[in-house]
This record gives sequence, structure tokens and C-alpha cells, in this order.
Amino acid sequence: MIEIWLFGRLLVTLPSALSVVLVIVALTSVTYLATILTPALNTVAGLRWRGRARVLGLSTATVTLAAALLELRVGGAGGGGELVPSLAVSLAAAAASGAAVAFVALGAGASAALLAAARERRRVAVLAALATDKRRLQVSRRAHLEGDDVRNEVADATAALARLQAALDKLAGTQVALEARLGALDDAAAAGELGRELRRTRDEVATKLDLGTRILGAAGAATFRLACSAPLRRLLRRRPRDLTRGVGDGAPALAAAVAVLEGFLGEADLVRGELAALEGKRPPPSEHEGAGDDPWAQAMRDLAAIEDAYGAVRDRLGALVMRGAARADMEAVASAAGEVSAKARASGIPASDLQELVSEVTRAESAILLATPGELDGRSLSEALARSIAALGEGDGASLDELLEALREVG
Repeated sequence: MIEIWLFGRLLVTLPSALSVVLVIVALTSVTYLATILTPALNTVAGLRWRGRARVLGLSTATVTLAAALLELRVGGAGGGGELVPSLAVSLAAAAASGAAVAFVALGAGASAALLAAARERRRVAVLAALATDKRRLQVSRRAHLEGDDVRNEVADATAALARLQAALDKLAGTQVALEARLGALDDAAAAGELGRELRRTRDEVATKLDLGTRILGAAGAATFRLACSAPLRRLLRRRPRDLTRGVGDGAPALAAAVAVLEGFLGEADLVRGELAALEGKRPPPSEHEGAGDDPWAQAMRDLAAIEDAYGAVRDRLGALVMRGAARADMEAVASAAGEVSAKARASGIPASDLQELVSEVTRAESAILLATPGELDGRSLSEALARSIAALGEGDGASLDELLEALREVG
């Protein structure tokens, strides 16, 4: 009987020395298998995990060997250990534990690498799908703004109208052939079954031809109405939106809004050209229900209404831009007048010499008021100018200060 003791405790009792050999072989097999399978995991785990696994394996093998050499005893019954079996089992256990720990560490690293690669693939796939959806949305939005669907509607309606016209032409040819066939029959044949069948067919063809002609007229009017409305529909899709957002953001935002409106009104001019090209294609007046049902005239009225509405907004925004410029000019005039007044008092220049300056300031103020919206009150400024002129005539040097204050109150 062979006993194996560890840390003073009996682990197992083996029946013979052959069992010890088998234990060593089993531990060696674990080491061999872990060593053989480790390279397959090295390529997956990566360099960082390979280094960690090597350190963990060596550390585990060292600790296991040290503990086994100190506390592992393999020998006969009674607890006495023999050196060779104890050393052999210790070395085999140390090698197996180190290889097994390294293998497990590499397996963990390989699993982590595979999970990270899977996450990266999913992330790339999601980003690619989002990019594809974004491009598809951009293409769809661009097509919507350009009115591709509207053009397709007009093209489809025109093609359907052409097919209907071709079918009616073919039916008219059939009617002519029936008339010719009836005309070629003699009196007996015309009075017989063949003549009756041909006349019945001719009447049916005439009825269908009359109905098809009416449908063709209605379809032509509908197609023309669609063609007249298409440019307006495309124009309205590209209309500027949220123009009031930049009203309080200063002159640059207002100028940009005015430029946008100018561009939109330029597109409206192009639409007017498209509608003008359709004027000669209007169906005959007899095919309209009334004078007010003309789709071309209605489209022209709608376009004029759009131009008037957005033109009015452009003019109002332009007035705000002019008002801001006028305020800046008035501030400049007031600042210049204040500087002149201060220098005049410092140098002792007679007030009568500033009469011409006040007159120029008065003319500048009048010009600015003409470019400024009517709600600006110029009465206080005019009164101040009048008082300044009168005071300057009496030699009052403080009158320019009144002028400056009036200009700033109005600005």
C-alpha cells in the first residue's frame, strides 16, 4: 500500500507502485494536452493574453512545486515518504498545474477576444446600416425636394394618355374597316345575318369610340391640370421655412434670410417659365366646364400669390435690415457731433462757426429718417436741432450736447 500525504493529511491510498506511475502519467498527459492545445489559442487570444497566461502558468507551477516539495509525501503505510516518488509526483503535479492554468487563462483570453470581435462586427454592421439608412433618407429627401415623384406622376399620366389615344386610333381604324365591309356587301348579304352582325358590331364600336373620345378629353384635361400643378408642388416643397428664427439675431441673420428669399423668388421665376411653356398645350376651351376651370390660369394665379406673399416677407426683412443700418448711421452721426462739441468747448471756437455743422447734421438726420421705418419718432430730434440752431446763434456752446442727446434718444 502506498499513501500520499499533503500538508500532514492523507489524500489517497494507492494499492501499488504501479498506481503511482499511473498518477504521474495522468499528470503528464494533462501537461501534454495543455501544451499541445495552447498554440491554437495563442492566435486567438492575442499577445497581451499570451503574456498573462505565461506568467500565470509559471507562477502556478513554481508555487505548486514549492508546496509539493515541502509538504507532499509519497511512500509506504505509516506516513513515511520516499524521495524519488515524492519528487516525481511533485514535478508532474507542478507541470500539470502550470500548463492547465496557462491553458485556462488563454481560453479566457480567446473567449474575450472572440466576444470583442463579435461586438466590433455588430458595431460595424450597425454603423453600416445606419449609414445606409442615412444615405437612403438623404436620397429620398433630395428626390422629394426635387419633385421626382411629381415628375413621375406627370410622365405616367402622359404615357397613359398616349396609350388611350393609340387604342382609340386603333378602334377608329376598326370602325372604318367595318364601314368598308358593309359597303362591299350586296343587298341580299346586307339584309342577311352577316349584314346584321356587321351593323351591330359597327354600332358597338361607334358607342365605344364616342365614350373613349369623351374619356380621352377628360383624361387630357386631368393630365394638363397635373402638369400645371407639378411645378408649383415642387416649388412649395423647396420653400424657405422658419424665417422668423433669425429676426432677433442681428443684421447678418436678416441679410441671410433676405438672400434665401431672393433665391426662392428666383426659383419662382423659373416656375413661371415652365408654366409659360405649357400655355400652348391647353386643351380647347370647349373641354372646360367653365371659364374659371382653366388649370393653367389657376396655376398662374397661385404662383402670383406665392410670389406676393414671399415678396412681402422679403420687403419687411429688407426694411429691418435698413432700419439696423440707419440706427448705426445715426449713432455714427451722434458720436461725431459729440466729438466736435467737446473739441469746440475746449478750443473756445465761437458757436456761430458751428452753424454749418448743425445744418449738415440736420440734413443727415433727414436722410436717415427717410430710410428708417415710420415708427421712429423724429420730432424730438427735429426740435433739438431747432433749439441747437437757435442756441448757436446766441453763442450757447452746450447746444451740440442737446443735439447728441436727441440723436441717441431716437437711435
